[in-house]
Amino acid sequence: MAKNDPVQQSLDLYASLMDEVKVRIGAINQLLAHPLLFPFPIRREFGFLQLRMICELVALGCLVAHEDIKATQSSDLRKKYAADEIINRLSDLHSDFFPTPHVRTENGRLNNITPKTEPYLTKDEMIKLVRECGDILHKGSLKKLIKPKYPIKYEIDDLVLYTNKLIRLLESHHINRLDGRIILCILKTSTNGDVSVAIAEPLSTTLQNES
Repeated sequence: MAKNDPVQQSLDLYASLMDEVKVRIGAINQLLAHPLLFPFPIRREFGFLQLRMICELVALGCLVAHEDIKATQSSDLRKKYAADEIINRLSDLHSDFFPTPHVRTENGRLNNITPKTEPYLTKDEMIKLVRECGDILHKGSLKKLIKPKYPIKYEIDDLVLYTNKLIRLLESHHINRLDGRIILCILKTSTNGDVSVAIAEPLSTTLQNES
């Protein structure tokens, strides 16, 4: 596929977005591995900032992946950056637009789309997460601050839960385009750790020649 081919350009852009996702997941893992890196509640805020950015990257990635849908080329949709708004708009255009995680074979090739059974972040959960991030990353109104015993949350169990679900969603996933073709993505290949993105024609439920 030629470099100036619109589909190849979409694949390259999708790969770059997923590469940034990988970097931000790594930042969260570093935060969790070194609990004294930041004081509370900055530690929690930093983690949820990364989650919010990852949600935006995933939503933008979906927009890029579905360049076959004419409405995704509109200036109105291309100006949007809020993940929940993009997700809601894409839901109206294509019911199966969101990434679907699958089981990756040991040799790195995907011969069958085997659904992942471990819990992963769903489309509805991502919308919920985006809104939770908004609450966490804003101090809130003065009325909220002056309430007696204004709670400051120090726990990071939810940060760990969301991060693990995001990893399960994205580490090996595919996107079903409206034109019938399927985008395949591996977040970290076993050979060099790079992101791998390819496109395949559907052959019933069997996919061959993943690159």
